[in-house]
Amino acid sequence: MKGRLPTFVFVHGFMGTNEIKLPGLTLEYFRGVKGLMARLGVPCLIPALPRVASIEKRGRVLAQFLDRFQDETAATRFVLVGSSQGGLDSRFAAANLDPQARIVAIVTIGTPHRGSSVAAWALASANPLAVLMRLIGRAALADLGPEPCARFNQANPDRADVLYLSWAGQRPVNEMPLWLRPFARMLTKREGGNDGHVAVASARWGEFQGVVRADHYEQFGWNFARARPAIERPFDHLALYEDMVGRVLDRLEGPGSTAVSRHTPTGRPATH
Repeated sequence: MKGRLPTFVFVHGFMGTNEIKLPGLTLEYFRGVKGLMARLGVPCLIPALPRVASIEKRGRVLAQFLDRFQDETAATRFVLVGSSQGGLDSRFAAANLDPQARIVAIVTIGTPHRGSSVAAWALASANPLAVLMRLIGRAALADLGPEPCARFNQANPDRADVLYLSWAGQRPVNEMPLWLRPFARMLTKREGGNDGHVAVASARWGEFQGVVRADHYEQFGWNFARARPAIERPFDHLALYEDMVGRVLDRLEGPGSTAVSRHTPTGRPATH
């Protein structure tokens, strides 16, 4: 082992936050991940970014968070794990705001690297739900369509010294929660297989690690449909994250350098 492990920083997506505290209850965006990382003995952080801001604004807040943590702890290496928009925020921070090269890997899960037709629809449709979505989150939605993401990719190239890994989620439309099915049908028609918000083709980035049988929300631990073992619902997201940590540490620290276990998560078999 090369000494101190890198700190894994989990970056939430559009309209999310790190956690919501209620009387006697804490709702985590990355459900159970903090406890998993503690069991694995791997340092982790889960910052709160502006919920509906642009990629640039969220990326700058993320970089400032890393600055503060580095000043307090002298941490020198970070692995950013981005869910949905969080993956684009992470790429922006690495490309523009990391002169010390402290970001050593970026993992994206269900991130719309090539945009999502759902965002474009929300900005243009007269549907009441679309109107509400753009009233709440226009700044973020304006960055998440296919055309803005194409411009983002040109302006923010990957760094040669950063490891980029990605996963995508996919379920058939009839396995989605009822409220996600209209989005899933739209994406299926326009972009192919998807998780209800992001197409598999859009989520592929860097070294693609595979497709898991999960909708967009299952990928960070939230199941909004009836449990059905026959279709592997709910998806075992913690197995995915444990596998992810093992893969990243194998690459950064060397095979067998940690005690983190490696196994394929339940759900759709990984495809490479």
